[in-house]
Amino acid sequence: MPVEIFKLREGDLRKYEELIPLLKAQLEEERNLVASLRERVFNLEGALSRERKATERLIVSLKGDRQKYGILGFVVGGMVVGLVK
Repeated sequence: MPVEIFKLREGDLRKYEELIPLLKAQLEEERNLVASLRERVFNLEGALSRERKATERLIVSLKGDRQKYGILGFVVGGMVVGLVK
């Protein structure tokens, strides 16, 4: 192998070895970011689950109110009709 090619390869190796600490730091930063995002997604999933349960409870409550006020309206309507006659 010619000396010039050897020196060029040696220069490339040194350049790449200098990049190793920078790349390791970037990798660690990305890992921390992924861990942070994973935790936020987990928290959002929990909040979504709680909202779904609250919505289901609200729907059940509204159905019960509708039945209660429907029956109450029927009774009051019957009393009004009875008083009018």
